[in-house]
Amino acid sequence: MNYRQKNIPPIVVWASPALLAVSVYLAAFAGISATGAAGADCPNEVIRVQQESTALPDCRAYEMVSPKGSVPLQGVSSLSGQRFGYSSYYPYEGSQSGGLYLLSTRGHSGWSTQNTTPPQGGLKLSDAIACIPEVLYLGELTDSLLLDGWHEEASRIKEGNEACEGDYPPLVGGEPRGIQNLFLRNSETGSYQLVDITPEGVSGANAEVRDATPDLSHVVFTENAPLTPGAPQGSVNLYEWSEGEVDLVSFLPNGLAVDGALAGQESNSSIFTHAVSNNGERVFFYTAGNLYARVNAMQEPGAIVNGKCSETGKACTVEVDAAVPGAVNLGGAGRFVDASEDGSRVFFMDERKLTPGATATTGKPDLYEYDVETGSLTDLTATQSEPADVLGYAGASEDGSYVYFTAAGILGDGQANRQGLKAEAGQSNLYVVHDGAIEFVVPLNEPEKTRVSPNGQFLVFSSADSLTGYDNEREGCQVSQSGGSCREEEIFVYSMSTGLLSCVSCGVNGARPTAPAEISSVTKPFFVGGPQTLNREVNDAGQIFFETADALLPRATNGAVNVYEYEDGQLSLISSGSANGDSQFLDASASGNDVFFATGQALVQADTDNTDSVYDARVNGGFLATPGESEGSGSCESAEACKPPPGEAPAEPFAASGALVAAENLVEPPQSAGPSAKPPASTRRLTQAEELAKALKLCARRPRREQRRCRAQAHGRFGDRRRAKHKQRSAR
Repeated sequence: MNYRQKNIPPIVVWASPALLAVSVYLAAFAGISATGAAGADCPNEVIRVQQESTALPDCRAYEMVSPKGSVPLQGVSSLSGQRFGYSSYYPYEGSQSGGLYLLSTRGHSGWSTQNTTPPQGGLKLSDAIACIPEVLYLGELTDSLLLDGWHEEASRIKEGNEACEGDYPPLVGGEPRGIQNLFLRNSETGSYQLVDITPEGVSGANAEVRDATPDLSHVVFTENAPLTPGAPQGSVNLYEWSEGEVDLVSFLPNGLAVDGALAGQESNSSIFTHAVSNNGERVFFYTAGNLYARVNAMQEPGAIVNGKCSETGKACTVEVDAAVPGAVNLGGAGRFVDASEDGSRVFFMDERKLTPGATATTGKPDLYEYDVETGSLTDLTATQSEPADVLGYAGASEDGSYVYFTAAGILGDGQANRQGLKAEAGQSNLYVVHDGAIEFVVPLNEPEKTRVSPNGQFLVFSSADSLTGYDNEREGCQVSQSGGSCREEEIFVYSMSTGLLSCVSCGVNGARPTAPAEISSVTKPFFVGGPQTLNREVNDAGQIFFETADALLPRATNGAVNVYEYEDGQLSLISSGSANGDSQFLDASASGNDVFFATGQALVQADTDNTDSVYDARVNGGFLATPGESEGSGSCESAEACKPPPGEAPAEPFAASGALVAAENLVEPPQSAGPSAKPPASTRRLTQAEELAKALKLCARRPRREQRRCRAQAHGRFGDRRRAKHKQRSAR
């Protein structure tokens, strides 16, 4: 990808720092670009010189995204890169809410930030972990989903404890109280709309979001309450919301209403496996151990003929894992793994022979594809005689035309791949199937650590095996008697167009690794315990973004974790390589023009709080620092020293929490609660260790089935992620 513009006249930049600042400031208004020290003809070279970021690839420059005082934890980019949603250890300076979910938006002169969690009421400090609202960002991030008001069983709430009262003042008139509600928040206006609409006379329960369309026009959730006529009583039901209406999803093909669970819900993978199609018209769910597709769930019921929906635009349910005529076994027991973005193709594994010629058997499943539009079922892995023995699923293109998986059987024609390698029976072999043809890729033992580009042309994975001849054994390492390995994981990319496998992270000049380079697990959460999203670590252009503490380039001199970009065999640093501490890759835009990462280093002059901040390494990006701006964090000896005096407005133009705007069936909470209103409880900031200890203590009082989620949530919010990561690396 070449973003550089040619034939741009250079200017000579020299003189003192003060004169340099004035020169670049005036040059920007004159529309003049400069040639930087690296000799790149970039339209933003003046900014790159000012930042000392001329070594960045693709004419990138740094932009500080997060406001002062926030310490980022996890995040997700919008498709365009114009917005970035993330969680933080602390509210930012000047925030009007104690919530920990922030949304930053790029403007003409910088990034502005709003807190997307509303004020809470009735909290007690010891119960804070149970009552912190959660937020889900998807798509372009113009809207978000708010989970607010988690409520424990009445018997577990002590007398006088108003834990988890939730949003206060109420966001929507008539919203159920004492339960967890789901709200759709418009980030442009700050207005809210209730998703789990509870009919009059029905006692609601905690609503749990399971999936949603990228634009959040459709939201699928579960709730143990009959929210629609005929919904089962006393069971956890699956619902879909759209345009202010709620409908039950879980109907059998004969029209019987049953309880249901969204496909992928058990692994929290439903959002990135398209269990709900991008337009919300197809929803895949389980009931009684069978896999079904609900089509047009929000419409009136239609008829089914020969196992297919026969009335266009009407609602119906079809069984996905039903056996076809002539199959050995009956249908059922399919394990959903993925679907195309439009929901027309769904993939599942099953140990039953559902088609003639299928070789699945107990403990050795086949991989099947069901076409929702035609009602046809295909065994993608049928062999001549021996079971395919599918071991795992590695990913697929967005349209479902390329599907990657691992299997112990010899599939396809058994011939060598384009690198001369052959699959071995009984081993974990990685395959790709396209247009009905199966091709062996490479041996792969960990299919859960993979990424597939949206177009399916690139598969990225991490492995400790020396797949390209690079010696990835740590220098001087000796395996202890208790086991372990001296081989570090490296990142590899397979190109479908060339059939070549390349090592992305193998050391320069053949130097052995000092630290692993890994693709994170596919169950990496955006918020712990709820639906999860995948970071965009590879895109359709084959750009790959990753992090490692291994010094892969000469500029990586800090001995810490740095963020890298790989493209067409070229490796570049995204972080500076000189930070005093780790940098963390967070996400990238769909095009790869924006790479978001966290670092404690001040990369722009405005960063003066001496804490971790979110940065965007943006193609043709950056903002000019005007004369007189702060020279960075060097003058601050601590985070406290960098904070403005009490009552002084923050120096940066980051917006406070967005105002709540009234809209149809919405209410505008009062700006002042008045003397008769109950004020939110005090929220004195504790130390991180104190917050974690209190959170874990509360987890121990929760039901056993919820304790694991609660502990993970506590460590995710209040634990030291970087220290834990360092311990894992040292242990290896």
